[in-house]
Amino acid sequence: MSQQLTDITKNLHAPFYETEDGCAYLGDARDLLAMLPDQAVNLIVTSPPFALRRQKEYGNVDASEYVEWFQPFAREMWRVLAQSGSLVIHIGSRGKGCRHGFA
Repeated sequence: MSQQLTDITKNLHAPFYETEDGCAYLGDARDLLAMLPDQAVNLIVTSPPFALRRQKEYGNVDASEYVEWFQPFAREMWRVLAQSGSLVIHIGSRGKGCRHGFA
């Protein structure tokens, strides 16, 4: 792991997955993002729970509350994302055999 990556991740627990190019952490994004310094991340890939009208087992937020629920995540992602970084948000697919939608 590079010294720069070591410095950035010193407050985090052990990575879930790690290569010489970077690492992935498993945990509550609110907690992990709060531990990172500003503009420290080059890539964020996320698949937040969908804003559905029906409650799912995984605890999705009601569609009417979704934007308010998502804003704290968005602010933290913006804060930690490097100026030249990328954000990929998986927003679902339309069924079997369909391409996935990414924003």
